[in-house]
Amino acid sequence: MHPTSKSTPPTNRWLKHSLTLAFVLSLVMGTGPGVLLVNRPDTIQGIPLVYAWGILWYFVQVGVVLIAYFCLWSRSSDEENEPPMTPSSTDDEEGVHA
Repeated sequence: MHPTSKSTPPTNRWLKHSLTLAFVLSLVMGTGPGVLLVNRPDTIQGIPLVYAWGILWYFVQVGVVLIAYFCLWSRSSDEENEPPMTPSSTDDEEGVHA
């Protein structure tokens, strides 16, 4: 990534903070202290409640990662138009080989 003088748009900043908060919340609620809310011998359609709870928060985590991938981590049009980096001819002349 190349440093740019442009600042992050407010919508991206809001989305980044929201996704971070959702991911941290899902970590706490899924496998952290939140699991104590459902730690009882009940079932949901034959699945123990505590497992269903963990799977629910796992899907929240997957959703956050997918949203971040498609909305925040995708390549910008500027990066797509850049040519791939190639070694310069001066490296070969100096005897530097990878």
